[in-house]
Amino acid sequence: MTSDVEAPEGEAPYVESDDGPPLAPAPRRWRDLAMLLPAFGTLLWMPPVVGLTASGGAIWGVPAIVVYLFGVWALLIALAALVAVRLGRGRG
Repeated sequence: MTSDVEAPEGEAPYVESDDGPPLAPAPRRWRDLAMLLPAFGTLLWMPPVVGLTASGGAIWGVPAIVVYLFGVWALLIALAALVAVRLGRGRG
């Protein structure tokens, strides 16, 4: 069971757990990154940016555009997992 504890003005409230001391809110930079990650992914998948890799080159026999699209996809998944872990810490 959790309850909110009064926080200093301008800060997120702390979460108090029955199991121990109050848990600090997630650092602001991780929350900001979580909000910016979808915009960053959208920007990387915009046709003008993707078109930079459509020159016809190949990496290990795979077209560069395919490597780019799947590479960006894997990078976004890895970053989202990292952010989720960091935001989940301290939440109980």
